Amino acid sequence: MERIFVFANEAGSVAELTSGAKASGASVALVTSGKTYGCADEVFAYPEEVSLVSVLSAVSELIVSQKPQLLLCESGSDGRLLAGYTAAKLGVSPLCDVMSLSCTADAVETTRLVYGGSAVKTEQCAFPAVAIVCAGTFEASDAAAEPQVTQINCSGSCSVELAGTSAVEASTVNLAAAKRVVGVGRGLASADNIPAAEKLAAALGAEIGCTRPVAEEEHWYSKDRYIGVSGVMIKPNFYLAIGISGQIQHMVGVNQTNVICAINKDENAPIIKQADYTLIGDVNAVLPAIIEKLG
Repeated sequence: MERIFVFANEAGSVAELTSGAKASGASVALVTSGKTYGCADEVFAYPEEVSLVSVLSAVSELIVSQKPQLLLCESGSDGRLLAGYTAAKLGVSPLCDVMSLSCTADAVETTRLVYGGSAVKTEQCAFPAVAIVCAGTFEASDAAAEPQVTQINCSGSCSVELAGTSAVEASTVNLAAAKRVVGVGRGLASADNIPAAEKLAAALGAEIGCTRPVAEEEHWYSKDRYIGVSGVMIKPNFYLAIGISGQIQHMVGVNQTNVICAINKDENAPIIKQADYTLIGDVNAVLPAIIEKLG
């Protein structure tokens, strides 16, 4: 392995992907519009205010011209777009939703969930290869010395015209990297119980996540906190599920957790059989009691 390209804009993804690439012993080149460079040896940057769509051709052509053995892309809309576009130019298929990755002298081996999370598929691909990597796959390490930054010449690279912009609520949650997570389901019964769940999460030093119905039907939390097969995949050391039944679509998102604890008033809920520890009881009584014990 001689050279790996990484595409990422989010600071957390930059740190994880460049660390993982660096661990292979390869030279690491980062393509980004962000301001953090992780463990990259060199950086190719495009303006932060410019959409990747408008510079896609220039960015992809740069990567292909450098002839890396491997391109790692963050698992977001821009990462998927660049991965597919670049893979087509290289005549390969992108490896999607990668959960683990290792390299040999002439190939890369990856794993990902299939069949709704009921099985793990191992794939091996010869170089050059393109992989879309799930957050949390690699451990972030300390940043390297400040690398040389080269600006990508994006002039005239695309005919896409910006029609307008609209503000969106910024998200600061990074569930995939969280070591402790408290998950909230509709068994919480009422939005009035959310402050208690958040107080418990704060006492545990945990992030708050939720099920799909909580995000998309109840609207108690934003969609970036939804854990499940079509949401965020997490692998914390500890997951506390409050009022969550444990349907397969949700449990796929937490099946890499070290310890799962469930609080549920239904002793026959599917999550009871999948949890390491369970507490059967009504959240209205259980949450205040736990919070009091935790001080």
